[in-house]
Amino acid sequence: MVIATVLGVLIGVLTYRSGWAGSLAVTSTSMVLTIPSLALIGPLIPLVGLGVAPTVITLTLYGLLPIVRNAIVGLRGVDPSLVDAAKGIGMSRPARLLRVELPLAWPPILTGIRVSRRC
Repeated sequence: MVIATVLGVLIGVLTYRSGWAGSLAVTSTSMVLTIPSLALIGPLIPLVGLGVAPTVITLTLYGLLPIVRNAIVGLRGVDPSLVDAAKGIGMSRPARLLRVELPLAWPPILTGIRVSRRC
């Protein structure tokens, strides 16, 4: 769950500004859910071996969709006037992301994490 959360939020942060990148991220993570779990674990066994690793990779991939989708929706839903105000007081792009956009986008992101945990 922690790996899926970190990867999902990171993918959401990297892709939310571009329309095509955001839809590519959501489409690619949703394509993983069309593959049955045993069919996904099977090809991973020759690559990473038996044991915990293929299961963790599979569960991480299955948990990405709600987190990525809600991260993108939450970050796109931040009021542009607040981001503009942060820009106006001289905040850099990373500072605006960490101090304005991510805190305001946390409720939808946490909802995605909660939904991902139940899947």
